[in-house]
Amino acid sequence: WLKSNSAGTGAYVLRSFKPNEGYILQAREGHWRGDAPIKNVLMRHIPEGATQRLLLEKGDIDIAREMTPTDIEGVSGNPEIVVQKDVGGQIYYLAMNQKVADLANPKVLEAMRWAVDYQGMADSILKGQWVVHQSFLPKGFLGALDDTPYSLDLDKAKAALAESGVKLPLEVSLTVRNNPERMNIAQSVQHTFGQIGINVTLDVGDGKQVLEKYRGRQHQIALQTWGPDYPDPHTNASTFAENPDNSDAAKATGYLAWRTAWDPGAMGAQAEAAVAEPDAAKRAAMYENMQRVHRDSSAFVTMFQMARQDALRTNIKGFHAGGATDQASYWTVTK
Repeated sequence: WLKSNSAGTGAYVLRSFKPNEGYILQAREGHWRGDAPIKNVLMRHIPEGATQRLLLEKGDIDIAREMTPTDIEGVSGNPEIVVQKDVGGQIYYLAMNQKVADLANPKVLEAMRWAVDYQGMADSILKGQWVVHQSFLPKGFLGALDDTPYSLDLDKAKAALAESGVKLPLEVSLTVRNNPERMNIAQSVQHTFGQIGINVTLDVGDGKQVLEKYRGRQHQIALQTWGPDYPDPHTNASTFAENPDNSDAAKATGYLAWRTAWDPGAMGAQAEAAVAEPDAAKRAAMYENMQRVHRDSSAFVTMFQMARQDALRTNIKGFHAGGATDQASYWTVTK
């Protein structure tokens, strides 16, 4: 029903929708926030970034939201176009299965944190699309940490591995979805891990195959992304830092900690206490403390947060891309 109808009390109602073509939003008269200045908004499905760029430069569209970094760079010098930067809620991470003895070794996990080329990837293969981020709460959420204490340091990584006592080279597999971006990240990790004595074999599959293996705790290392389900820090804390039953029989696939067989211990109770804390400042401090412990001792290596680069005609004002809550606002736009 919602494919062709509207419900709710938003600033716009759905006037028409054609799959793979686009849809039209019509301003709701008497909206409780005030009528939207733009009466009609046409969304067009244009999957090619280069086509979006051409239409934007010609003035046929006002906002382009899916352009490639190359296209963004190309319009950056155009006086009729402004590039607006924002972040999204999605984060990239590595998950090390704690059922694999060597991957449950704290010093191996520490070595891996120092063996990722975070900034190198952000400046090259992920330029404009992802930024370095190392905490389970995305920037923009209450209590999110912005500092990034880990960087590529092969000497520190090798020293941690030496302290681990594991036999080198360590042979591991990295389960990754077969799309270009994820493959590029996986190959970078494979390269830098190889320099410290961790030989990585890429276990490549389609999205369904990779997710089934991850949810079945059958991976060794998994490259994954996670996005918040709702705009509150508990959406991420409850899955990264809680795991009430770490047994295989639990089949608690809703917890990322369970999927990678990691028992967060007391952190689970801390997450439950944080969601019930009514004082915002105290609550933020609780999440900050959890993230620091999680970042240094969990079975996860968080690497990146989604970045957005939206290109707008200069006569468009008041557009908000939605930040980490992924909720774009058009009812504030003027033209």
